[in-house]
Amino acid sequence: MHEHGWIKSSASSSTSGNDCVEIKFTQGAVFVRDSKSRRRSLCFSRPQWSAFLRAAGEGPHVTPVPRSR
Repeated sequence: MHEHGWIKSSASSSTSGNDCVEIKFTQGAVFVRDSKSRRRSLCFSRPQWSAFLRAAGEGPHVTPVPRSR
């Protein structure tokens, strides 16, 4: 952990350590931010975060849509 409870993703592949997502757990919420843009974060309730993790573990969710030119 670093910077007052933020946890950096262990899947970060950057040698600089700035290409990843960081999360912070509080009693009532989970915050998510981009390590390159630390001033802003998303806030999820604990039930929302649990639902996200369940859905993320179920497989592909987004099919890329071809852009028309």
